[in-house]
Amino acid sequence: MNTSIQIKLTPQEHRELRLLVRRQKVPQREVVRAQMILLLASGENFSATARKVGNARRIVYKCSFDKILAKVDEEIAQKKAA
Repeated sequence: MNTSIQIKLTPQEHRELRLLVRRQKVPQREVVRAQMILLLASGENFSATARKVGNARRIVYKCSFDKILAKVDEEIAQKKAA
């Protein structure tokens, strides 16, 4: 399934997003965004992603991916500094 955007994740970003999805004390909005990014990065289209996360297609399309990816990058940087 092709999508109009290509999301390329490094292995570390992919790992951080999977961990974010599993955390219990993360706002649901961030978990859903992380799930959307993982699905789109795996090649799912917007409609299939929307069905899998239980949102409308327009929500998937308009989702602020930059915000969640910035958070992942920030967490990676923190782990490197530690």
